Amino acid sequence: MLVPLLKLGAAASIASTVFAQLPIANDIGNGVHVPGAIPANLDEPLQHHLAFAGSTGMTVSWASFNQIQAPTVWYGPDPANLNMKSSSNQSATYPTSRTYDNHVALTGLKPATKYYYKGKSLFCIALYSFTTSRAAGDMTPFTLASFADLGLMGMDGLSTKVGPISGEETTALGANDTNTIQSLLELKDSYEFMHHYGDIAWGGNLRTLRNGQRLNPANSGTSGYPVYNESFLEQFFDQMQPVTAEKPWSVAILLVFMSTTLN
Repeated sequence: MLVPLLKLGAAASIASTVFAQLPIANDIGNGVHVPGAIPANLDEPLQHHLAFAGSTGMTVSWASFNQIQAPTVWYGPDPANLNMKSSSNQSATYPTSRTYDNHVALTGLKPATKYYYKGKSLFCIALYSFTTSRAAGDMTPFTLASFADLGLMGMDGLSTKVGPISGEETTALGANDTNTIQSLLELKDSYEFMHHYGDIAWGGNLRTLRNGQRLNPANSGTSGYPVYNESFLEQFFDQMQPVTAEKPWSVAILLVFMSTTLN
C-alpha cells in the first residue's frame, strides 16, 4: 500500500527554518555536529544510512573524516544488550571527497524484526534502530515513502524559491508548509522504508543556490570549489541522518538522455 506521504514534490520543497553554517565551518567540540561542518573528532561517525540486504540482512553505512581500520557495528534485539557484532574492511574514499565511506553488512537476522545498533567508537554514543525486511511471500500490507529530486534544506539549498519558471520567480512553499526532509522526519513512524527516484543532494554548482542565487565558485574565482561541493553533499547526508539512520533507503538511478548535435 503506497500512501501519499509527501505533500509537495521534492524539487519544490527545500525550505527550512534551520540554516546551515558556511560549508567550510568546523564544529566547536561541544558534541553537537553542524551539518556540513568538519567534526572536532575526525573519527566521529556521521551520515548513517541503511540498505536492505535481503530479508535476513541489513547494510549499515556511515561517513568519517578519518579512515576506519575495521568498521564495526554492535547490534541486537535488546537495546540494553547489543550482544552481536559485525566488522568489515570497507572504509574507502575518492579523490575529491573529504570523508571516508564505511560499510558493514549484518547477516543472519530475523525477517520483520526490530534491531538496535551503534558503531564501535568511543564517541559513538547514539543508539539507532531498524526493522528488517518482510520474508518473501509475506502479504501483509506495508507503507513506503516515495520521492524524487531531493536537495538541501536551508541557505545552501533551494531555500523557499525554486527559481524562474517561464521568466517568473516561483515560490514553492508557504510559511506553514514543510519541505520533504521535514515531512519524512515528521512521518517517520508511518512508513517502513524509503524509495528515492534520484536526484540526490544537488551538490554540483549548477544546482546549488544560496539565498536564491546560484553559487558558482568555479567560475567566480573562488578557490576550493571541490571543498564547497563536498560540503554540500555532507550537509545533505547530515540533514537526512535522522531518517536514514533508522529507515532503509532504496535509491533508483534515473538516466537522462540528451541529444547533441555535432558540427
